[in-house]
Amino acid sequence: MITDDYIEDIIISNSNVNRALNGDMVKVFVFPGKKGKRSEGEVVEVIKRANTRFSGVLKISGKNVFVIPSHSSMNVDIIIPLSNINNAENGEKVIVEITEWPEGAKNPIGKIIYILGLPGENDVEMQSILSDFGFPLSFSKKQWKRQKELTL
Repeated sequence: MITDDYIEDIIISNSNVNRALNGDMVKVFVFPGKKGKRSEGEVVEVIKRANTRFSGVLKISGKNVFVIPSHSSMNVDIIIPLSNINNAENGEKVIVEITEWPEGAKNPIGKIIYILGLPGENDVEMQSILSDFGFPLSFSKKQWKRQKELTL
């Protein structure tokens, strides 16, 4: 964890991250330390999410629908209500947006916002990588025109 108030890092065990994800801005309770040992803490509040969109593979098994994220920084599956799969099919690579993460729930809830295609296809994997790093997958006509003007 990176902080402005401590010179050294604060160790937060997996059992103490409390729904925080890599890069999130969080409020941390720092446990009283032992002399000579590194500070340890627990996330008590997620102030701001670094990312709410993730690429992954949609899995449908009966009434259970979830996305297995592609990027290792997202270490839990995202539950998708049947009403939010937006015509995606089992096994497709998709982009999901987290819509809520109820207190005490192990997994967040989300909705499919974009269907990339079948895993392993070159264009699908490239778009997945672009999405995971926050790059847009397409440009509006206005953005495209501006981009062309800037490159001339």
